[in-house]
Amino acid sequence: MGMPTEDERLLAFAEIALHNGSPGEALDAFARLPGPAARYGEARALEALDRHTEATTHYEALWRAAEPGSSERAERGVALVRCHTQCGDLGTAADRGERALADFTDHGHPWHEQAVRLGVTLEGVYGRRGELRRANRLLRRLQTVADELGAPGARGAVFWNSALNAYWLGRPEEACELSRQALALFGETEHHVNLATVRGIHGRMLGRAHPDRWEEALTLLLRAHAELSELNQGYLLIDCETEVADLLVRADEPERALPYVRTALARPQTPATLAMADSRLVLAEALLAVGDRAGCEEEIAQATAILDATHGAQRVLLAREWHRTAALHRACGAVEAALHAYRQALLLTGHGPPVWS
Repeated sequence: MGMPTEDERLLAFAEIALHNGSPGEALDAFARLPGPAARYGEARALEALDRHTEATTHYEALWRAAEPGSSERAERGVALVRCHTQCGDLGTAADRGERALADFTDHGHPWHEQAVRLGVTLEGVYGRRGELRRANRLLRRLQTVADELGAPGARGAVFWNSALNAYWLGRPEEACELSRQALALFGETEHHVNLATVRGIHGRMLGRAHPDRWEEALTLLLRAHAELSELNQGYLLIDCETEVADLLVRADEPERALPYVRTALARPQTPATLAMADSRLVLAEALLAVGDRAGCEEEIAQATAILDATHGAQRVLLAREWHRTAALHRACGAVEAALHAYRQALLLTGHGPPVWS
């Protein structure tokens, strides 16, 4: 075997930099290199830098260039849908996901594990848009495919998304059992990021379904946090830290919650997203619990500004955040503000004002 070329050494350096949490260095290195591997690395580095619009352009080109039906093309499709979702552009995310999945649903290419992962990524978009019945139909189809493939990663991905859907449908115990099965299946794979993510999701579902087992749920979340930290998964850490704080607030441990949610808010992220609003509302709850009403009201105001500016199709998530805002306003004695927030939540769940004949 000959010595690696200069391009090969630079590519290896870029991958290491990206893996070690230095996406800026990685981007500079990838940009100096030719070829699809460098373009894929460039897209991932842009995504890690929260430059999602630029990243989607790269992922789109990579998806179009890949062989239809291949694992590579499905993987690029997953990244494309994920990135549009992170931008909050759920309409485009759904469109791109449907076009990518058509390789397998309409054009006869054989299914494989990465295709199932593409399907569950699209299903997640439907769930965020509140299209839960449509999401469930797709999940049932994917469950059949995953069972036929027998691949733990494919089956685990379906159980993972089924758990989230059950949670949104108000079935916490079912969600807890499904996430437990997803965690067991990913434990048989080498998908380290997915394993850590699902561990955190199972901790969340366990805490929701069995509040008396909050310490067990916290152990799962903290282990997921340690694994995601080691893997330098910044945006996943934000979600995990917010969930740790939320669990601690509900367990009447608000002082312990404050460092986690403040760390989540300090991480680089797009300021006007529902994830940011969620973190601010958790911080508001923690501050209220420790007696800092002024701080609580400031966080509510910042979260409300985000919610007021959020449009599009994220109806399920947005309704939840408005309901949470209403409960906080009520606890602070702001009756009119609470009523406004409750009305917003009702409108998003399809309960508009009365229409008199």
